[in-house]
Amino acid sequence: MKQHLKHSAPPILYGVGNQALLNSGGLAIVSSREVDPTGLDYTQKVAQISAHQGIQLVSGGAKGVDRAAMLAAVETGGTTVGMLAHPLSKEAVSSAYRSAIQDGRLTLVSAYDPNAGFNVGNAMGRNKYIYALADYALVVSSALGSGGTWAGAIEALQKIQTVPLFVRMQENVPEGNHELLKKGAIPFPDLTGNESLWQFLEKSALEAKTQSVSEVTKVAPEQLPLFSQETQVPELKVDEAAIAKRVAKHIASEPKQATIKTISDSPIFDPKNIYEAVLPFILKQLEQPKEIGELVTVLDVKKGQMQDWLKKAVKQGLITKKTKPERYEINREAVGQLSLLGE
Repeated sequence: MKQHLKHSAPPILYGVGNQALLNSGGLAIVSSREVDPTGLDYTQKVAQISAHQGIQLVSGGAKGVDRAAMLAAVETGGTTVGMLAHPLSKEAVSSAYRSAIQDGRLTLVSAYDPNAGFNVGNAMGRNKYIYALADYALVVSSALGSGGTWAGAIEALQKIQTVPLFVRMQENVPEGNHELLKKGAIPFPDLTGNESLWQFLEKSALEAKTQSVSEVTKVAPEQLPLFSQETQVPELKVDEAAIAKRVAKHIASEPKQATIKTISDSPIFDPKNIYEAVLPFILKQLEQPKEIGELVTVLDVKKGQMQDWLKKAVKQGLITKKTKPERYEINREAVGQLSLLGE
């Protein structure tokens, strides 16, 4: 959230559930509360496919599309983060969410006091937090020029800009959806079988960067259904391995106090170049997974230089590189062995 929002990131988050899910990214699904049955059905199918393929869901927990998406994801065995604008203290004990929270598959968070009542200002303010917790976002339905969904989508397109924004473009979608497309949103990919949704999102976002807004708006809505009428959602056998892999990337055990300290303090640590001198600082930062942008900001170095150092550390086996999204973290076993050598 700090990387996406910088000074606009919330200073504190209240929450209940598995904290590791907050760094797992995923697909954000947002929508106006007023949505037709087609849009609601569409939402549930996207959430189910996301869960089936190990893609975490992020939403706002409001009645309608938000809640339908979150429940569809956890019921299919996926993981979900709900960024709330209404009282966390009440939602945390809801019977609809209780078992998923206990199982570590649902995390509810809020930037506002857990007992604070709902107000429009908080609801508008939390929209950017939903986007900042995700890798991609999908607007199911949006009114034109008004409402929280419209305001949040415009904010994502014009201010955040680091989270690709997709929009549903089936027949009979609201006028707001069409206007968001003109303003730079991307038509949600046509997914009609067992293809990888993650690959579709990455490919579509990349292609959109090379197209002008006018080229994007030439796409006919009828060419962009996510599901044809004949398409059935594939048998939803929960891919536990994929889900576990997605979450495990961001779960790190508590670091041992001596792990980093003993490297720089040991007799064998005699830096012969800048890389060796800065390595302990890099390893310290990577006790928790981080993207290269975060390291560049924290250590105040050029991105190209950081890429060279990370590449060398990966080659030495001191850190590991993760993908989707790309992150780096310390190889505790290798660093631990290095520490022992110096003791």
